[in-house]
Amino acid sequence: MKDVPVWAASSHGDRWGEQSWVLPVTKNYNYWAFPPLVQSTQTTTYLFSKTTQTWTSQPGVISTGSSIVRYVLYPGTAHMGWSETYGLQGFWDWMFAQQRP
Repeated sequence: MKDVPVWAASSHGDRWGEQSWVLPVTKNYNYWAFPPLVQSTQTTTYLFSKTTQTWTSQPGVISTGSSIVRYVLYPGTAHMGWSETYGLQGFWDWMFAQQRP
């Protein structure tokens, strides 16, 4: 999965399953850590840069930029994130902008 952009999404209470999507990508860049998640009442996007091998976070859903991994964390404890993500035009714009090298 090296150089394959990933968009993962989950709720704060159900985030552990997403590690299986995120960690295989970051390990390609010699980074084995999940982002330091902070419980919040607002949606937060965690972005992983393959260049700097660091995570940053921003409030809201961030659909632009060149981060190899974006992990959107929604507030709440339910198994969710699908309908919230698929309902965003920014997700579809990001998805259809991806191309194989």
